[in-house]
Amino acid sequence: MAGNFADLTAVLTLDSARFSEEAARVKKELGETSALADLMSGKVSQSF
Repeated sequence: MAGNFADLTAVLTLDSARFSEEAARVKKELGETSALADLMSGKVSQSF
């Protein structure tokens, strides 16, 4: 993941094209965060 989850921001604007771009970026970053959380959860489970 390119940045920390804390760095995730969304800029809301009345420009629908820009909003769509930002929504897609947020969706991608949340997906990456979810994948990383799943990976870490698996590693923690394996350690027990």
